[in-house]
Amino acid sequence: MSSWDIVWMIGVSMLMLLAGCAAPSPGTPAGEPTAATIAEAPLPPTPLPTFTPLPIVEPTATPSPPAKLTVEELSQQLDPLGGGNSCPLPCYGGLMVGQANLNDALEFYSKLGIGTSDLMPGDYDDVRSGTGHLHAWLNKASDQAEAQAAGYAPPLVDIVLQDGLVHQLYIGWSQLPDILDAARIVGALGEPDVLEGAVIQDEEVSTYMLRLIYTTHQADLVYYGSPVTGAGFPQICVNPDTVQQVLFGVWELETGPIEGFALSDHLRPAEESLGASKSDVTARLGTGQCLDIPATP
Repeated sequence: MSSWDIVWMIGVSMLMLLAGCAAPSPGTPAGEPTAATIAEAPLPPTPLPTFTPLPIVEPTATPSPPAKLTVEELSQQLDPLGGGNSCPLPCYGGLMVGQANLNDALEFYSKLGIGTSDLMPGDYDDVRSGTGHLHAWLNKASDQAEAQAAGYAPPLVDIVLQDGLVHQLYIGWSQLPDILDAARIVGALGEPDVLEGAVIQDEEVSTYMLRLIYTTHQADLVYYGSPVTGAGFPQICVNPDTVQQVLFGVWELETGPIEGFALSDHLRPAEESLGASKSDVTARLGTGQCLDIPATP
């Protein structure tokens, strides 16, 4: 498997994750069949029950006109530690998971320059049942063309609604934004409640993963990247040169963090995957140090 194969797999998996067709249920990875779907379906009763269509959830307010932002202003709006985030996590960009509704989700997008016509086709119609996804590429910045020519790639947002309320919000980047610098995050939020890592290696390429879960803040952060060997042995350095993908999300407590994302089955606690305690790994991340990858037996 080549390095491009790994990058392509992660990218496609992220898009499949953020562009899923159904909202995940707690404890069940997205796309994974449950026992109910595997079991043989019973014969239908006679007569068949009357079909009751799902209720339509119409927005009760017209969202504001999409804002006109630069890429820098957009980044400030997406900053989980400040900028446009006027309320503390798990409130994000003014959107409180577990309480926000369709109106609030549309207003959230409007502040990022996205109108209903900019959502992925079919999403707005589907979510009017009260349950579904609202995805959008944040590619409407006024200086988008210049930024992309300089290497910028717009992030992809997925807002998951269940029963009319926002239960998860995840954003995927194909590069490391300054607002999600690991030292900045742990400096502000402290040691995560869960810290997992993984190194996926084959004959040609290896990929690292780090996941930080802050249960108190109902926030989730996942880094994907390539290990480095500049010190003579492999290390994980969470910086713009090595990070290839980033996921950041907030979630309602009942729903929990997202599951079933790319390569997530490889994640293990820090002590097992990185040979260091959660506190030691957090301290290294907080000072911008690289993490040693323990030798495999």
